[in-house]
Amino acid sequence: RLKYGEIFIWHIVPQYAEVSPTHKHEGRGFLLFRLINMREPLIMGFLTGGFDDPELAAVSEVIQFQNWNEPTQVHLALTGDPTEMIAMWVSKDAYTPKVRWGTESGQYIHAAEADSSSYSASDMCGSPAIDFGYRDPGLLHKAKLSGLQPGLTYYYTCGDQQFGWSQEFSFRAALAADPKTTVRVSAFGDMGSGQVDDSVQSTDGQQQPSLNTTRLLDKYLPETDLVLHIGDISYANGYSSVVSSRAAAGSTFMARDTE
Repeated sequence: RLKYGEIFIWHIVPQYAEVSPTHKHEGRGFLLFRLINMREPLIMGFLTGGFDDPELAAVSEVIQFQNWNEPTQVHLALTGDPTEMIAMWVSKDAYTPKVRWGTESGQYIHAAEADSSSYSASDMCGSPAIDFGYRDPGLLHKAKLSGLQPGLTYYYTCGDQQFGWSQEFSFRAALAADPKTTVRVSAFGDMGSGQVDDSVQSTDGQQQPSLNTTRLLDKYLPETDLVLHIGDISYANGYSSVVSSRAAAGSTFMARDTE
């Protein structure tokens, strides 16, 4: 861990300064980062000394998000009934969380209230998940869409009236069971992890293959009936911030089709 004044940095996913084309030649540069709304303010840090002898040399001003309660990490899951779908998302607080849906974009004529839950550090197995790796996960919401017509496209949004709604997502309802029906499946799992903003997630060579797999999943999603994840998705190693990052990235395709 690193300390700058009263600030501690526990889990680092960095970009190297040399990524900026002007860093070596002009001694200045810029880097772009994809920031995840984790329901708390963020601070950027500048480190010297590499990983062998790191030193936190400077920090940014506090970065605020416009809406701490933005519904994030939106995912879908099947129930076994082709007329149903489960929608899940996360927010900091909630008033009356629900999912709204309909068969036309922007026209949500159906709604279902969500059940909410959470967990604490005491629910974890050991360090770092129970201490410096833990951060408040927010509220985890789960709602069931029902009365769906198999194979029909639906548009939906999650959230509540007081704290706001997510962007609109869409999905095709599960196909009805029929031995003559062709079902196109994208299956993946244990694919490693990577960052789309050139941040260094790992040094074991898994980053680029992971990004390649994700891009292919997204490319073929329009012609896919079922996305099946077979396991090992987080690679969090006890850090809640990594869980949030993975879940936010997964929304790219897990909120838009069955999983």
